[in-house]
Amino acid sequence: LAIGQLGVLVDDRMETSLKSVYAVGEVAETRHLVSGKPTACKTAATAMAQGAVAGYNIAGYAVTYPGDADCLISKLFDLHIGKAGLTTEEALLSGFKPVSKVVKYRDHYTSLPGGNEFTAKVIFDVNTGLLLGCQFIGQASVADKVEAAALALRFKARVTDLISYSSASFPASTFNPRFNQFREPAQQMFKELLDIFKKA
Repeated sequence: LAIGQLGVLVDDRMETSLKSVYAVGEVAETRHLVSGKPTACKTAATAMAQGAVAGYNIAGYAVTYPGDADCLISKLFDLHIGKAGLTTEEALLSGFKPVSKVVKYRDHYTSLPGGNEFTAKVIFDVNTGLLLGCQFIGQASVADKVEAAALALRFKARVTDLISYSSASFPASTFNPRFNQFREPAQQMFKELLDIFKKA
């Protein structure tokens, strides 16, 4: 049984070096979705996703695990925090040239009273415009934001994809679409990187 730096080595079907033997969860070493570096499972949600992939393959279906998006959420006193993908420091260590944008917004239109404040940091690779990671902090749950970021990372979204990111909009229950957590930083970044993304 092949063992890696962080656990039992598996392929993208969660199969080990022994045929028809699978490993998932904290015993398995997989790859980071963005960096491609070895990583180990940190959460039950990741273990369940890996378990589903292994189960389908055991049943004869060709399903693959794309890698770990490294999604984490927690709460510190009254603040909710979360992340998906790489931090700026991790991106540098992975060979990217990261650049980030920070946006602040409320969870419903500012013309209405109340609401919760959030801050989002969105990190891109300056050479390709690839989304590398996101971090969130706010006065209410950030789980939905982390999940949206993980999906964008899964499909390797770039600045040009997120410029047109569309979301639900209703004044009493959603943030002002003008301050979309992905579109706003993507538009700011696009303006700075026009030389890279201009039409040929």
